[in-house]
Amino acid sequence: MPKLQAKMARKVGKMSTEIQRVESMSIQEWSTDKVDLIKRTICKDATSDELELFMYQCKKTGLDPLARQIYFQKYKNRNTGKETVSIITGIDGYRLVAHRTGNYAGNDPTKFDDENDPTVAFVTVFKLVQGVRCAFHGTARWSQYYPGLGKSPSESSAIDSNNFRGTLWRKMPHVLLEKCAEAQALRRAFPSELTGLYTSEEMEQAEPIQKPIQATAKASPLQFSEVGEQISPNSSRLVTQAQLGRLWAIATARGWKTEDCKFAIGTFFGKESSKELTWGEYEYLVDLIQKHHPADVYSEKTTEADVEIPNPFVEK
Repeated sequence: MPKLQAKMARKVGKMSTEIQRVESMSIQEWSTDKVDLIKRTICKDATSDELELFMYQCKKTGLDPLARQIYFQKYKNRNTGKETVSIITGIDGYRLVAHRTGNYAGNDPTKFDDENDPTVAFVTVFKLVQGVRCAFHGTARWSQYYPGLGKSPSESSAIDSNNFRGTLWRKMPHVLLEKCAEAQALRRAFPSELTGLYTSEEMEQAEPIQKPIQATAKASPLQFSEVGEQISPNSSRLVTQAQLGRLWAIATARGWKTEDCKFAIGTFFGKESSKELTWGEYEYLVDLIQKHHPADVYSEKTTEADVEIPNPFVEK
């Protein structure tokens, strides 16, 4: 029986390699125009070497940057002040890369130290190694990943409620801790495929070089809007139609529907319409949509049949 399992595993692995080669072909054969588009839109601040590194990761993983499966971000080290480059994907991208190897063999249910107020998540994933199903473990702690103050979700909610970067973490601690732990486990199981690639949730504590404007009452340096006008993060100025059009384009590309956007606007800002958003709230929402799947915004959702959905951000 072990010999049969090993033989079957080799066949599956060979088949998966062929599938991965075909699926990755469009990534490997980027035209000059597509590379220029990626440079202008996704890797705006990248040097030539950084762009080459990013394209290498795209080819290696088979993830499509134009479909927002993988993206480029620069971060500043808070201690040294030096800039570092991170190539980021979502947990779905991690799962896709693992699945394409043909050796991903599922996972156990996630465990938490406290179901009501989780501070640690434990994830176990499995990989076929020479036909044998082997376990790889990942652990994520609230104190290491939450982008703000507090040692637990309840404590963070009490003392850090004005921190917009941690809003989703405080709302759904189980989901985000689980993602970080699963990413760690998958990276251990598939190091050659995933080394150097991180999920957006793992990088929440890092500070982007061009971080989004946060709609908080705390003072911070002035930033420039997309139209080149200097504004403060707590500016009460309402968004323009051009900004709302851009927001909808990004939402559509990321798979967000009308009800998802409305739910996020109501949950995070207590508003009924996107037209009521301030510039700071707009920047935060754009960042949220780019980094998260709609399902992340709320734990339970009644799905409806796919229908043609009108643009909720365009004035009628």
